[in-house]
Amino acid sequence: MLEHKENFELENEYEQIWDSIRYKKVDELYDFTEKIIKLLDNHIDDKLLFHSDYDKIQHLFKKMKQKNFFYMSGSAKDIIKSANPKFESVYEYKKCVRDLKYIGSGDRGFENDKIYQSTCFNGATYKVNVDGNERIMGSSYFERVS
Repeated sequence: MLEHKENFELENEYEQIWDSIRYKKVDELYDFTEKIIKLLDNHIDDKLLFHSDYDKIQHLFKKMKQKNFFYMSGSAKDIIKSANPKFESVYEYKKCVRDLKYIGSGDRGFENDKIYQSTCFNGATYKVNVDGNERIMGSSYFERVS
């Protein structure tokens, strides 16, 4: 099986930067969760939380929500692009003619194990000609044949 991102080095580099940011986010959210658990452990036998601990927990949840929103939005990806202009064109479709074997479940208008030819690729999704119509499909549904 051939690698989908062959000749898409810019997309690979961009994805490595994005992954390092995402994993950092997971670590930060884990730290917030640990702080909340520690606060709750102090009240395991109590029926009510002390007001000050309740405020701390609410504050931690708000920080977690802000962190998560930042990474779920396009903000982090925009920062990567603005930090290095070479990433401005990342994930734009480029001409890419390849033979692809469909390995999905067959419920998207594609036939399982049938070979299709792509016209373009953007590092994540292919544009594929199916019976004269151009369709967009994620690379995970295909095995690259050539």
